[in-house]
Amino acid sequence: MPRYSQVNGQLPLQEVPVVVSQNRSQQGFSFARAVLAAETAGDVILSITDTNGLELLVDGQPVPIQKQVQISVIPGETTLTVIVNTAVHNSPLNIAIQDYGTTAVVTPVNL
Repeated sequence: MPRYSQVNGQLPLQEVPVVVSQNRSQQGFSFARAVLAAETAGDVILSITDTNGLELLVDGQPVPIQKQVQISVIPGETTLTVIVNTAVHNSPLNIAIQDYGTTAVVTPVNL
């Protein structure tokens, strides 16, 4: 079921369904996905407000998460998936593309 961020860029997690994992100590997880359409190859700097309890996958591959994450893109679509451990992370999800340092031309795509 699609959920969209608010005008301020935040995705309230109370609106995102929680999946309980049997093999991760019965913890609850939420998933958020975004697609970036890249017109040019280059780097994209993602700014993440609160990284506590988050995992980031870029085109299905895990990426170390920190307050600023640099990913490389090629022309076409790149899928970002954020896995949220709801037992640890309870603030709204807020990820932004930073202008400074981003060399690729990218546009977020609505799913």
